[in-house]
Amino acid sequence: MATLAAIIASQALITGSFTLVSEASSLKFLPRMKIIYPSTQQGQLFIPSINKMLCVATIGIVFLFRTSEHMEAAYGLAITVTMLMTTILLFEYLSLRKINLGLRLIFLLLFGAIEIMFLISSLAKFLHGGYVTVIIAAFIGAIMYVWYFGNKVRDKREAENAYVRLDEYTNMLSSLSHDDSVPLYATNLVYMAKVKYNKFIKRDMLYSILDKRPKRAHAYWFVTVNVTNEPFTAEYAVNTYGTKNVINVQLYLGFKQQQKVNVYLRQIVHDLIKDGTIESQPQEYTTTPGRDVGDFKFVIVNDVISPQTQLNTYEKWLVESRVWLQNLSSNPAIWFGLEYADTVVERVPLILGSQDIKSIHRTKLR
Repeated sequence: MATLAAIIASQALITGSFTLVSEASSLKFLPRMKIIYPSTQQGQLFIPSINKMLCVATIGIVFLFRTSEHMEAAYGLAITVTMLMTTILLFEYLSLRKINLGLRLIFLLLFGAIEIMFLISSLAKFLHGGYVTVIIAAFIGAIMYVWYFGNKVRDKREAENAYVRLDEYTNMLSSLSHDDSVPLYATNLVYMAKVKYNKFIKRDMLYSILDKRPKRAHAYWFVTVNVTNEPFTAEYAVNTYGTKNVINVQLYLGFKQQQKVNVYLRQIVHDLIKDGTIESQPQEYTTTPGRDVGDFKFVIVNDVISPQTQLNTYEKWLVESRVWLQNLSSNPAIWFGLEYADTVVERVPLILGSQDIKSIHRTKLR
């Protein structure tokens, strides 16, 4: 019976962890992770990285405690803290449902008092193994704190001109596309970018094309991937802003659909050439007769903290830790199914806070 109970409890822990991590990621409390949906139900999910972490943590705890008797203190503290947090969260939920304040307080005081007594008794065993629970909770809490408030600081301190209107740069991009004096960088230059409200885009994207070294392409693609609540959605919408060279693509993919952006984009190019939305791309040198779609180069822009960033020590530490976590936990090329495509990851300096413009004066040689 004890073995069966342990199996049931372990399965509850695993599936619960997957659900909690998924919700925390969607609420911007944790980094984005690869999620696998084994069925057509969005709530049934599997997160490989979390499964591996649970495996390592379980083996480590077994080697640390060796017997279930030594694990009682850690287990008891975890249970009492969970009970107390559940009571507090339920109190907040009842307040959102506009339940009478008196009834909510009676509930909170009654169950809270009982659980606090259990908690105090469990704290007596803190040094006998309860500290393990606190260390694990503190580790997870620190990651969530850094990710959430790091994003808050970044959004607050980011320059007001961090986003620009894409439609204001279409003429410049079209001119660059037809400027034969600039070497051709790619036939289709694709940026994995989140285009807000169908027109606003991060300045970093256009800086990459126009300022670092002009990148001439026959077509500039700005692709946004939107994951829907339906399992097998596969749709797209485009906006060319009245041009044949600048295309904003909104992909709508179901949560079970593989995000093979390069495969979908090739079909989209076929469709748009066929109906005359964009210019044709005939290939003179090819092993495929009649090929009308050119090459693709995908660009993913990553931010790095610039030395010019003007933040206080605490805020700078938060943002740097958040960027470090992002680089450690994610690979955008894998998210979008581009691990085998021609993909370039560019690093663009992230400058936060107000900048003091310092001048330098010319003098004579000494």
